[in-house]
Amino acid sequence: MSIQRSPLFQEGSILTHDMLNVLKEYSINGAESVYEGYSDGVIKGCEVSAAEGILVIGKGIIRIRSRNYYLFQEVTIEVEKTNQPKVLAVRATEEEKSTDFLIREVQVLVENLEDVIPGDLELCRFWLQEGAKLRTKYTDFNDMDTLYDTVNLIHAGWSGYESPTLAYPVLQFFREQALKYTIANIDDKLFLSQIALLNGTSMNVKEINQYLAWRLNQKYRERTMNDIYEGLKEALSLIRAGKDTQKAHRTAARQLIVE
Repeated sequence: MSIQRSPLFQEGSILTHDMLNVLKEYSINGAESVYEGYSDGVIKGCEVSAAEGILVIGKGIIRIRSRNYYLFQEVTIEVEKTNQPKVLAVRATEEEKSTDFLIREVQVLVENLEDVIPGDLELCRFWLQEGAKLRTKYTDFNDMDTLYDTVNLIHAGWSGYESPTLAYPVLQFFREQALKYTIANIDDKLFLSQIALLNGTSMNVKEINQYLAWRLNQKYRERTMNDIYEGLKEALSLIRAGKDTQKAHRTAARQLIVE
């Protein structure tokens, strides 16, 4: 049996430790339980944008070591033109306990790609050349993986149920690009509708892999984030060309049976 208690705070009541503990359970433990079973990664928000000499990380929720961390305000960090691959990452410190608070802290840092340590949560990577500016405006879906001077979100760590998943902005941009064309394939329609309903969170990676298996007429398999991105590029090419692989496959099967 589970008992739920809600403090009434009636006029004349005395605020007790027990009442405060109940508020703590609802506000902190309740928020943690919402994402029980989710992997480490960005849960929502934390949009990365580029300005002159800086990267800006928007407000959001991050899950590290199965605990939630909240960015309540934008964070800015300077970037140098080193002509070396860099990673913008979030690192969580160990919990500290003071007299009145349990403190969880996250640090946003830029580090060399080879220096990323286990537990660091990647938000993006980039390779900024001398005389260039970082950009987050992409000309098309292929441009999201441009090596130099482009904020790359493909390898960003995003939280999904049981397993990490592809960054929400990548899925959202795929949808924007796909909707430039006539959508005839039922799998495309369903997948794009699912993306539209995400509301800033990402999609379970198994659903993405299932879509790619159906759309590309392949066996289901677990893919890396880079493989998922390459699969979405291929799917977008089929959408652009107006090709329906499932329909072609079914037609070929029927012809074989008749013959």
